[in-house]
Amino acid sequence: MLVSRTLAALLLVALPLACGDSPTEFDRDVGLVRVRLGTLEQTVRVLPPNPAYDDTVAIVSEVVNRGILSTLVTYRMCGLDVDTELELPWPGFMCLAYSATDRIQPQDTIPGYHLGVIKSPPGQYTLRVRHLLKPELWVDVSIIVE
Repeated sequence: MLVSRTLAALLLVALPLACGDSPTEFDRDVGLVRVRLGTLEQTVRVLPPNPAYDDTVAIVSEVVNRGILSTLVTYRMCGLDVDTELELPWPGFMCLAYSATDRIQPQDTIPGYHLGVIKSPPGQYTLRVRHLLKPELWVDVSIIVE
């Protein structure tokens, strides 16, 4: 059962993320937060947006350079930094790499994700998610465990 839920969450990671022009956007129905830091736009989505106990969730992040020049960034390569009181153990193996520094070209994206299994009781939780290390950006995402 865990394998099929993990596989389903991985398939959801491949779904395209919505794009928009607002500096900050949140839609609880789709578990989406979008923020801007200069010309960089980060979208974080929790899939499914209203999980239940023992569900596997995918926290998906995408950083896009909306500027006209390349930008030097340092970002998480394998997983995301997630700070939360929600018990969310990783359901598998992670790679050993932590971060990379590179230039992100105009309109290019850097994808990232974190998988976890909900092990907390029902309630509302805040996830602090960090994909970008330099410039540093933490994004708060609120989810409701049903």
